[in-house]
Amino acid sequence: MGILSPNEARDYQAFNEMTNTAISIHGTHFMYLSYKIKYDWRFWDRHVSRADFPYWILEVSNYEFYAGGGG
Repeated sequence: MGILSPNEARDYQAFNEMTNTAISIHGTHFMYLSYKIKYDWRFWDRHVSRADFPYWILEVSNYEFYAGGGG
């Protein structure tokens, strides 16, 4: 097992798991998601999104999205 560093390019994954559908995430907005290679910050260039009912994702680009649902 290696040590993760936010300044090294890897196949990082991000997820959020809700414990019940009463948890509201309305108003969630992620933008300018990027990663760093040496001294160069780059926008995410690919992604795979998934949302299960009652949650949803509205994709603006590879590096920006809105999420909502629940509650």
